[in-house]
Amino acid sequence: MRRWMQPRTSTPRTYEAKLGPPIVQAFSKTWGLDESLARHWWRALCESQWSEAVAWREAVIHFSPAQQAAREFVETTCSPSSLVALLELLVQEKVLYRQTASHIELRLLEQVNREGRWYDSPT
Repeated sequence: MRRWMQPRTSTPRTYEAKLGPPIVQAFSKTWGLDESLARHWWRALCESQWSEAVAWREAVIHFSPAQQAAREFVETTCSPSSLVALLELLVQEKVLYRQTASHIELRLLEQVNREGRWYDSPT
């Protein structure tokens, strides 16, 4: 089994390792990403060694809506601009193909309002 597909032992929750933690799977489903795109995105995050991508990956792995304010987490750590910047970092690091990142970004941007926030954002 590839390293990025191995279950994490650092968190008590279990999830489908090849598709990422629940919040990443929720984004993938909401954006309409097929399993291949979701898998490539998560694999790129797991292979990344750049500090910004590693920090984001660890934040979503350890995210727990029972212990954190979910809306605040989504609007800050997972804001549209943060996610687009993250995808661009993965391309620059050469762990995600440009074409794959562009497909994901297009799907992500379909969920964003004129102010650059998620459509369901309260402000």
